[in-house]
Amino acid sequence: METTKQNAETKPLNWGWVETRVWTERMLAALANGVQGGKWFSLYDKINRPEVLEAAYQRVSKNKGAAGVDKIGIERFESNKHGYLNELHTALKTGS
Repeated sequence: METTKQNAETKPLNWGWVETRVWTERMLAALANGVQGGKWFSLYDKINRPEVLEAAYQRVSKNKGAAGVDKIGIERFESNKHGYLNELHTALKTGS
């Protein structure tokens, strides 16, 4: 399989911390080339993607994270994981 020059340049060779479900090729290219001004201007669209929310849940679950301000712990969240993730996605999307 042939790889484009851009894809070859943006692979996270030494970036073990990069979560592949979270970082898009465009984001990796920005990291590789340097983010203009040293900061991202729009993170909201990046955190609201379902695969990002799922990855975040997996990390919290793996670390046996504590309940947040809503008092929902890992066990309760797990019992309705898809419902809670969809609810969170909708709330982030609508700004509620």
